[in-house]
Amino acid sequence: SRVVDAGGCTQAAKAAGGAPGNFARKMKELEQCFGVTLLKPGAQGMTPTEEGMELYQIINHNLQRLGDFHRKCRGRPATVRLCAGSSMLHWWVAPRLTGIVGSLNGARLDLVARRVHERVPDLRKQEADFAIVRGEAVGSQLKSCPLLVVEHLLFVSRSLLKRLRLEAGDPRLVTKLPLALPAEGDVRTILERGLERAKARVTEVIQTASFVMAARAAAAREVAAILPHIAAWELPDAEFAAVAVPALGGHTQRLHLCWNPAHIRASAPAERVLPVLQHALAV
Repeated sequence: SRVVDAGGCTQAAKAAGGAPGNFARKMKELEQCFGVTLLKPGAQGMTPTEEGMELYQIINHNLQRLGDFHRKCRGRPATVRLCAGSSMLHWWVAPRLTGIVGSLNGARLDLVARRVHERVPDLRKQEADFAIVRGEAVGSQLKSCPLLVVEHLLFVSRSLLKRLRLEAGDPRLVTKLPLALPAEGDVRTILERGLERAKARVTEVIQTASFVMAARAAAAREVAAILPHIAAWELPDAEFAAVAVPALGGHTQRLHLCWNPAHIRASAPAERVLPVLQHALAV
């Protein structure tokens, strides 16, 4: 574009303060790439051939569009993406947003609910900046820091216990209450195996898509739910008992904040936000 506007490589070099040979070499590379002659001698110096003029117009059009795009994006905040399960976002990340938002340094934090098997691939493909995952899922290409250990408890409203004349300390309590349970997942699988070994059954009256939905059902005080212990943020001890479930056999999940170091090094906003998340989300 500069060569055509200036009327040749020498004139373009003078205008740009560069060496004529650099412009001539670039023009030769373009001609070899497209297999056509782009410039020809004319009365006013070098002028574009028909193909050269067509390429010149294409470049100018795209430069204008790039300029429009730059003006459109100017001033928009950089985006940092954190992926986690819905229960972690709802009961662990959300209550800590006050300490996070004030330290984002102008970036925007996107909170995205993703399934367990999607989060690590998102990091590897650099489609997410951070993810909350189980410690054993952190591969050799990723880095992480521990956040917390999650256990799952039976949450039941104290009013429901009173109505059904049950005691929170009853070791078989889970088999005596109507339950809301997620349709699938490790906790459900472990629960079913534990109940099978104990030759016991539960009464499932509501099947949900997530722990968050199961908690909403428990909050209505007509059913109990097995939930991550962090659900206590929504179901306080004054109104809800949180009881260990023997059938789960002490099952816990060690959760980590995980990131792709190669991506973090290349993303200044994510690099700035990393210590903020480490500080705010760790126990």
